[in-house]
Amino acid sequence: MKTLRNILSNNQNRKILIMPVGISGSGKTTLYRQLSEHFDIECVSFDQIRTEIYRKITGKEEIKKENYREIYRVVDDKNIRY
Repeated sequence: MKTLRNILSNNQNRKILIMPVGISGSGKTTLYRQLSEHFDIECVSFDQIRTEIYRKITGKEEIKKENYREIYRVVDDKNIRY
């Protein structure tokens, strides 16, 4: 975290892409939250992208958390690349 903060501090006039990768619960969102306390950053979540694709495919607006398995299945079955 310290190294990442240094990079962001020393490059505030540049756009930097940070793409944390890991399994669910590994701390990706927590990392974004901690960084957003100190820097003006935008968090893009692959889960949000998948959910938007699912909404467009199915026309469903309201999605419950327990439907995430279906979201992954539908997006994968349609072979959509994001």
